[in-house]
Amino acid sequence: MGPALPLVLAVALGVDARIEAGIGAEAHARVDPGVSPNAQSLDLTAVPHLALTLKGSGTTFSAAYALRLTGSDVGPTVQYETFQEGQLRLHVEPGTVWSLDGFASAGAGRTDLLTQARSQAPGAGGNGAGTVAVGGTGNGTPTAGAPRAPSTIPTTEAFDQEYVRSGLGLRVSPDRRSDLVLSGAAATDGGTNAEARVLYPVAREEEAFAEYRWRATRRDELRLRASALRQRIAAIGTTSTWASALGIWSHQIAPDLELRAAAGGVALDSRFPITGSTQPGGFQETHQIAPAGELGLTRNGGRSALSSELVGTFGGTVDRLTGLAWRQAVARANLRWPLALNTVLRAGVVGALSWPQTGWTRRGDLEMGLSYALSSWALLDLGIYASWQSSTYPPVPDLSEYGAVLTLSFDIDTPFAF
Repeated sequence: MGPALPLVLAVALGVDARIEAGIGAEAHARVDPGVSPNAQSLDLTAVPHLALTLKGSGTTFSAAYALRLTGSDVGPTVQYETFQEGQLRLHVEPGTVWSLDGFASAGAGRTDLLTQARSQAPGAGGNGAGTVAVGGTGNGTPTAGAPRAPSTIPTTEAFDQEYVRSGLGLRVSPDRRSDLVLSGAAATDGGTNAEARVLYPVAREEEAFAEYRWRATRRDELRLRASALRQRIAAIGTTSTWASALGIWSHQIAPDLELRAAAGGVALDSRFPITGSTQPGGFQETHQIAPAGELGLTRNGGRSALSSELVGTFGGTVDRLTGLAWRQAVARANLRWPLALNTVLRAGVVGALSWPQTGWTRRGDLEMGLSYALSSWALLDLGIYASWQSSTYPPVPDLSEYGAVLTLSFDIDTPFAF
């Protein structure tokens, strides 16, 4: 009776139900020169997933689950790994005046951070090449189900990880030209055992986001945005925060082309143990105020035309490895080009430069791929990628990895009307 309960409720409430089930088969060849010049591996993965969506009377509820089964380093020393994720979402919109969103998501299993950043979370879009976290400008609301992508990668090794994340979002539209968006989220993310927590200690985060949007003309929109993030890593004794305020202008140059510019400031605060202190338990605090901004150009061609994005941001971030708040600049470009009715070319690149009190850290991600729809329920995808990281700041390691991924996925989407 338990698994059938949502469908029973659907019948009782008179709502529409949609069930989506599928499986993806993936072959992943990679080279990791950071481990050794000849560190090559082949991973074979199967990802069965299941999603249920219920709609009715201005309310939408969805539940999604995915299980990632991987044979890592296929050969005499093959290792079998699993990672599972689930997500619940509720959207309430009784009219045009307001809407409410809530979500809860969780994941647990064995993975590595680069694979996790590229993988598609259940019920959400893939991260593509955007594995570098954009901080300090508050891009996007905290209601994303996947954990925040780290601004620096501590290791490419596989480890046991778990995360739990939940949040709420509220939109209020007092008139036809303005919106107020409020949202917040809390998350816990880290290793599940002593060995894993050395590589990836447990972090607790809280996020807040507020934005007022005013459509000044048919082509222009003005926004005032305030956002903040607080992170605590008990294992290394750090507590850090960034908080930003921005004024944003967007202009519709053409029906499918938008220019966006933002300017403001970001406050960065960190509290961390004093290394080598003669007084046990001694802490040091740092405080910075820096400019923050964004400049971007986006073309939205829809499903049948070229879509692209070019964005540069500067502000701050709270680093997942060191637990410190520092300044960061990020540039990213994305391209989606439908070559034919059933063929799509995509490409994306992200580069980030972070600078703490001493040293510089550079991160980069590049991805290119070609998707071919074999039918309405089968998709073949071939992608190549490269990720790298270099730093003059001692706690941050130099890393690099590149590879190719071949994926064949099957999805069946079945609607039910009650």
